[in-house]
Amino acid sequence: KKIFWIKEDYSIATQKWFLFSLSLMLTIVTATNILIVYSSISYVLGGNIDITAFKNQGGAAEMIRVWADPRLVFLSYGFSPLAYFSLALHFYFIFRGRVYLSLVFFIFSLNIPLVGLHSLSRSSIVHYFLLYFLIYCACYGGIPDKVKRKVNLIAGLFFAGIVAIFALITTSRFSGSSFSTIPGNSFVSSPILYSILNYASQWIVNSIGALE
Repeated sequence: KKIFWIKEDYSIATQKWFLFSLSLMLTIVTATNILIVYSSISYVLGGNIDITAFKNQGGAAEMIRVWADPRLVFLSYGFSPLAYFSLALHFYFIFRGRVYLSLVFFIFSLNIPLVGLHSLSRSSIVHYFLLYFLIYCACYGGIPDKVKRKVNLIAGLFFAGIVAIFALITTSRFSGSSFSTIPGNSFVSSPILYSILNYASQWIVNSIGALE
């Protein structure tokens, strides 16, 4: 039984070896990204740097190398793009009804937002959420019914955690922040809500003017 969509002249052993090698590399990358994210959060929460200045004054990529080994950062940036391939494998194994393997590659695909969380970025979370949602909607009709409930439950739990992280970063970064000064005539008075609306409309011309 084929477990991957490569040419038929490849043996099952070769296909399994390919998936094993990919999984081993992604395991190392995932552990590396988790370590860097943990180091970033610990550094900021330890009072070594203000999160608002860390995010809004620039140079976050260089500052990460202060508390994380530059070699680990290089490893992460070099191999984390494999997470996009993992996302494709995640949906492939969903189609095949292989729930365990789909879960494994779903976890590996989380390297997409983890890289952004090196610098406590919210954009990588939004990017991953939208990417997954659109692919899931496109593939929904082809997913076996007996698998849909499990996928919905597991994905729902993970995304609830992602939303919680997004909310934590937003609250920590913009609560009382001088970087999101609200104009006196704005109909929004909460700095957190103002930052969310601003963030959601940054692709719209004159978004700040609209909020004002």
